Amino acid sequence: MEDRERMQLIDLVESHWRDQETERQHEVRVGWWMAVFLVIGTIVEYVVGTAIDWNLPIMVAINVAEAAAIMVYFMHLPKIFGGGHAGEED
Repeated sequence: MEDRERMQLIDLVESHWRDQETERQHEVRVGWWMAVFLVIGTIVEYVVGTAIDWNLPIMVAINVAEAAAIMVYFMHLPKIFGGGHAGEED
């Protein structure tokens, strides 16, 4: 293997590693934002549940939003039906 081919291979491996690291950082950041979203949703649910007498429609809307977020980001539901995530290859 020539030096030039070796350097190209090293560059390719380093580029792939950087792409994976960037993707991992993005996944961690999305995970934290989802945790914040779910905590805020839980707090809003508690406040609505204790402060409003007729709270069923509001509680259902909050629960549907939280369930949809969980299915999309943690269960990868769009990928199951062929939509995939942005920038992802099969």
